[in-house]
Amino acid sequence: MNRVLFVTQKRSDAIGIVDQNQKNELKNLDHNFDFLQIGEKGTTKFQIIVNYFKNILLLLKTARNYSQIFFSWENPYGILIKLFMPGKKITMTIHHIEEYRGKTIIGKLIFSIMDHFIAISQFTKDQLIAFGVKPIKITVNYNGISKSFYPEKLENFQDFTYILYVGTEVPRKNLKTLLSVFKVLHTTYPKLKLVKVGKPGTEEAKKETDQLIKVLGLSDVVLLHRNFISNDELRKRYSNALCYVSLATLEGFGLTIPEAMACGCPVLASRIGPFEEICQDESILIDPLDEEKIIDKIKIYLEDQNFRTLKSGEGLMKAERFDWKKNVNFLVAFFTQKTK
Repeated sequence: MNRVLFVTQKRSDAIGIVDQNQKNELKNLDHNFDFLQIGEKGTTKFQIIVNYFKNILLLLKTARNYSQIFFSWENPYGILIKLFMPGKKITMTIHHIEEYRGKTIIGKLIFSIMDHFIAISQFTKDQLIAFGVKPIKITVNYNGISKSFYPEKLENFQDFTYILYVGTEVPRKNLKTLLSVFKVLHTTYPKLKLVKVGKPGTEEAKKETDQLIKVLGLSDVVLLHRNFISNDELRKRYSNALCYVSLATLEGFGLTIPEAMACGCPVLASRIGPFEEICQDESILIDPLDEEKIIDKIKIYLEDQNFRTLKSGEGLMKAERFDWKKNVNFLVAFFTQKTK
C-alpha cells in the first residue's frame, strides 16, 4: 500500500471530534497514512480569504508527494488539486451535503470530479445519489463513539431531574421547538430542568436562544453550558439525565445519539433519515415539529420508569454498532485496495 495523505482542518465541532478519533485509532495501527491539518476557516471575511489561500498553498505543496489524498470533510480544495494535479486520486468524506445545495457550480464540481465519497450514513449516500453521484462511487462508513462513553450513574450528581440536549443552537438543530415544549412541561413538572451542552455555533444563534429563553420565562430552569467540557464530564451528564432529546430537522449522522445510548441514557429523536438508521425503533422517534406529540412522549419518559429502563438497555446494545476501530479498519482496507 502506497502512503495516503489524510487531510483534516482545525475545527472544534463534531467533524473535528471525528477527525481526532480517526487519527488516534490510526496511530495505534501499522498504517500507511500521513496526516496534514490545514488552518481553520476563520470568522471574518478577511480571515476566511487569507486562510483559504494559505491552505491552498500548503495543500498543493504537500499533495504532490502522494497519489492518494483523503479529505475528512466536504470542501472545495479537492477541486484545485484536481485542476493542478489531475492524476491524483481523491476520496472525500461527506458529512453535510446540504452545505452545497445552493452552491450549484462548486457542488457540481465536487460531486462530479472527486474519485470516491465516504458517506457517514445511508441517508447521506441517498442524498449524494440524488445529487447525481453514481452509487459505485459511494461507500457508507458509520462514525464511531469514544470509549469514554459508558454508564456512570451517580446518586448525588445533581439535585434535580433534567432533560439533556448536546449540540449547537443553529436553526437546523431546532432548539426553539425543544424550548417551547419545555415551557409547557415545566408548568406540570416545575422541578424539571433542561440542560443544554455545547457551543452556540454562531453569535446570531446564541442571541436568538438567549432571547427566546427570556421571553419564555425559562432563565432559571434552562441551564446553558457553552464552554468546553471533557468527555468524562459529558459522560456523567448523559448517564444521569432523565432522557436525551434531539429534535434536529437535518443531520448527516448525529453523533450525540449513540453517545447518549452508550451511557445508558434513553433517547427521543427526530424521525429523520440518519436518526432512523441509528435508533431503529419507532417508539423513540418523533416528528420534530409536532410539539403536542413531543410533549406526550416526554411525559412517558417522565412517568414510566419501566419504559426508561427498557429503552436504556436497548440503547446500550445499539451503541455497540458505532465503533472507531471498525470505522478505521474500513479506511485501512479501503485504501489498501485503492493503492494496489
